[in-house]
Amino acid sequence: MQKKKIIAVCVLAVFTFAVWRVISLGLADAYARKDPERALFWRGNHPEALYRMAERQAAGKRWPEAKAYAERSLRANPLDGRALRVLAKAAEANGQPAKALDLYRKAAVLAPRDIPSHAWLLAHALANREAQPAVTHLDALLRLRPAALGALQAQANALAVNPATQSFMVDALAENPPWRGQFLYGLAKSDFRSEDIAPLFLQLSRKSGLDTNEFKPWLERLRTEKRYSQAYVT
Repeated sequence: MQKKKIIAVCVLAVFTFAVWRVISLGLADAYARKDPERALFWRGNHPEALYRMAERQAAGKRWPEAKAYAERSLRANPLDGRALRVLAKAAEANGQPAKALDLYRKAAVLAPRDIPSHAWLLAHALANREAQPAVTHLDALLRLRPAALGALQAQANALAVNPATQSFMVDALAENPPWRGQFLYGLAKSDFRSEDIAPLFLQLSRKSGLDTNEFKPWLERLRTEKRYSQAYVT
């Protein structure tokens, strides 16, 4: 009889612990985004709550605290690239540009939908005249948020007319990303010379073809500039 009581107590203890784990995880999940401190009260190693705390500390430029929370977040979930991005910010703030670049690159691989990582890497590539990475991160950004083209059109136009980057832009556009039509319209209407723009339209039409709506603004420009023979060939 005594042995049965002991077994019953052990079973009850295990069951109670399991229920507590489920309840505490549920509460932590519920609070993780809006109230990460409360989430961490219920589950001290909740990865999302730890990441949110890291972001909060980084926003206040409290870099040691941001770094500590980000490292804890990575221990809880080693595949969360967003936490690596917080560590990259901390490294940059502490005057470690090479480390920051490496961390941002890793963050973009682990979190391919993380817009801040791609934005930073795009700015870095443009500043350092790195053609392929610039187009890669521009494409990633605009696939994630096509509406951002308004802010990025000038940079995209420059990449499209620069001979050093034009082939990479053609390759990206040939994949028919969701931002292609709007970008081609903006490029055709831009202040760049027609001679600089024409090679991109020519290469892209040969590589993937262009529909009537994509060609129309370019043809209108050629006609406006009285380039009738070029418009006819196009």
